[in-house]
Amino acid sequence: MKNTMSAKWTRWTRRGFQAIGMILIVGCLLWDGGVSRAQFGRGGNAAPGTSDQDESEVDEVNASRLNTNPEHEQLLKRADELASQGRFDLASTIWQRILDEGSGTLMTRDQWQTETFDKAKYRRFRPVSVELQQTISRLPEQGLKIYRASADAEARALLSADDGSRREEVLNEVVRRYFLSSVGDDAALELAGRSLDRHDFVGAVRLLNQIDTLYPDPSVSRGDVLLRLAVASAHVGDAKGAQSALQRLEKLEKGRPVPRLVEAVRADGLRPA
Repeated sequence: MKNTMSAKWTRWTRRGFQAIGMILIVGCLLWDGGVSRAQFGRGGNAAPGTSDQDESEVDEVNASRLNTNPEHEQLLKRADELASQGRFDLASTIWQRILDEGSGTLMTRDQWQTETFDKAKYRRFRPVSVELQQTISRLPEQGLKIYRASADAEARALLSADDGSRREEVLNEVVRRYFLSSVGDDAALELAGRSLDRHDFVGAVRLLNQIDTLYPDPSVSRGDVLLRLAVASAHVGDAKGAQSALQRLEKLEKGRPVPRLVEAVRADGLRPA
């Protein structure tokens, strides 16, 4: 009996030390690898299709490893100053330059620094394109009009030069550089439709959310956007997002798709797995 108890105790002790060892190893890897809190924490719970718009928090040491452009950050500060003075023409020139040059670049601001209870400092980063699109979308009516005075001409020039052989490439370019132009929502919706056709539902969710949440005065049908968003969200497993899109669609006063089409989407996309 004593031998049996001794053997069990030995096994339990060995397993306990193994578990502690694994915890220490994981802790060391996280510390040494500079894994951001966004990646190991809330980043894992991000809504499908929003990965490239997620904010990331990294410590001060590992921030230097990110793809940033200090010159752009200084230019953004200058653009903020100009916009606050009502010089939207000059601010728009800076914003457009950064959108043209800053594909894939991350940015931060001085006020985006946080400190944890153990005095560790983290800095928040986000894609520069997302930050600029939000900035432009929040402009007053006159500011948006001034921005579009040049952005519209550039976007339309890209679209008119396309002979059809590079359509998707051109649409991507318009959405990346001129999304807040007068034709940006049309380009994004067409691109989302192409994504749905080839079953790229994550890409479709991203584009449709972009129209839904960022575009201040869409000319495309809100009903069409929400219906496609419900379909794409259901296909990436976001049942709540799909249900929300359908509920908002039903509250629209105008621009709603025909009821049988809405019901078909509801029956197909929201049925139990």
